[in-house]
Amino acid sequence: MVDSYVLWYQVAECIREELSNDHVKNPISKHLAEQFLEFLKRRGMTMEKVSTHLIEGVRSLSSLMNMLEEAVLLGLSDRTKGHWKSEKIRWEDGSIGLYFGPLGTIGGDWRYYWCGLLPESGGVVVFQAYYVESRALGDIDGWRRKTEGKCDVWYHGLDLSSENFFNLPVEDQKERIKRFVEDNLLLVETKRALPKLGA
Repeated sequence: MVDSYVLWYQVAECIREELSNDHVKNPISKHLAEQFLEFLKRRGMTMEKVSTHLIEGVRSLSSLMNMLEEAVLLGLSDRTKGHWKSEKIRWEDGSIGLYFGPLGTIGGDWRYYWCGLLPESGGVVVFQAYYVESRALGDIDGWRRKTEGKCDVWYHGLDLSSENFFNLPVEDQKERIKRFVEDNLLLVETKRALPKLGA
């Protein structure tokens, strides 16, 4: 028996070809195929045409990552500055960002954060907090919870397009990113310091 594999972008190409040749006649099947293609595209699992936007896009992404790194490294308060580490990560799923947090644990608790871009988030910068009590941020507008393995992850986004971010001068952009990181970090750290719910 011979093992074989197919990559997700190849699956997407097969579906796209069937749709373009009008081989899918059933309207429900066609709708489902189009929805699945859109899902794969949002997850960065298709191979799309590279356009001239690539050049400026790479420069813009690099600038945004530099702003995030500065916000994390320089924006933290003096109390934590010498005791925190950060690491720039790009995952296979297309996410790019920075992990940061204390060196070791604080009072036996792990405290990790991540800030960056997820492939499905488009122009939204995402701030994620790990190892936060499962109900800690549920009453705060804009915060959502998901599970990664056995860890609860709370996340909050900054939609750059709705913030008029792209029309701001570079110094104002840097300040907006810095404020986003600082405000979220302060909020989560304050919530961590409160007595645990039900205790």
